[in-house]
Order: sequence, then structure tokens, then C-alpha cells
Amino acid sequence: MKNLIWKMPLIIFTIFFCLWCIWHIFEINFYRSKIPPSIGISYLPISIDVNDGILGGWGCVSFYMDKTSIKSIEKEGVEFLNKALSNQHKEREVKYTKWKETPFPKETFSEGKSSRAVLHCNKGFDKELETKVQKALQTKGSYYNDKIVVLPNLGIAIYRFFD
Repeated sequence: MKNLIWKMPLIIFTIFFCLWCIWHIFEINFYRSKIPPSIGISYLPISIDVNDGILGGWGCVSFYMDKTSIKSIEKEGVEFLNKALSNQHKEREVKYTKWKETPFPKETFSEGKSSRAVLHCNKGFDKELETKVQKALQTKGSYYNDKIVVLPNLGIAIYRFFD
């Protein structure tokens, strides 16, 4: 009986740790499913910056893209991305607006940074990466729609939402 009392905190900790791991695996898979499979992304995200609640929320989740997707986007641009949206699995189908090439409209920036309505990753990136992302949003060569931002020169795909 004495041995069991000393082991209880370890057992409780292990149970909570397992539940925490399961939750994060579910969360990662949920956000990965929002990006069409044709846009190949890493399993683990670069960052998850989500602020959600009962009535809705906002956030973004960023992933590294695979080299094949980067080359296809650089070569074909919007055509590849439109095909990627039309080729997504039916059970994952999410409605998106048409793809546009960056730069974002100038009114979405103040002091050189995008508004949180454009990109909600301000807490999720380190300063150097955030600076590169902000610069990519203001120059040609990246693409976006209402939910996804693709930055092929950085090799990053970002799922963003605001509801």
C-alpha cells in the first residue's frame, strides 16, 4: 500500500501528460487538414498562434512546405494553387476565395507591418522570421486567399482564420 501512495502522483502526471499529447496531435491534424494536400507541408507546425473561445476566435498556424510544392508554386503560380484547391479530398473540402498574388493592399499595413486581420502570427514567429514574412507580404511572389497565405520564397504555408 505504501508503494502505491508514492506512485499515485506519477500515475496522475502520466495520465495528464498523455491526454495533453493526444490533444496536441488532434490539434495539429485539424489545422493540417485545412491546407489542401497538394500543397505539401511538414507534419509539425512552425507555430500555432490561436486565440479561440466559445463564440469564435482568430489565429494562424504556419508550416514549412516541401520542395516539390515550392518549385511547383514558383513555376505555375496561381494555376497550381487553384488546382490544389480543386483536388482536395471531398471530406476535407473547405471553401476558399480566389488566389491573389502579393503584395497585399497597402491599406492593410501600418508602420510596415500587416494588420492582425491580415495575418495573426505576431506571437508565433521569432523577430527575424516575422520580418521576413512581413516583407514577403509586401512584395510580389507570394500568394493568398481568405484562409491561406503561401510564401514560396520562405517555404512557408500559413492557415489563418478570423471568425
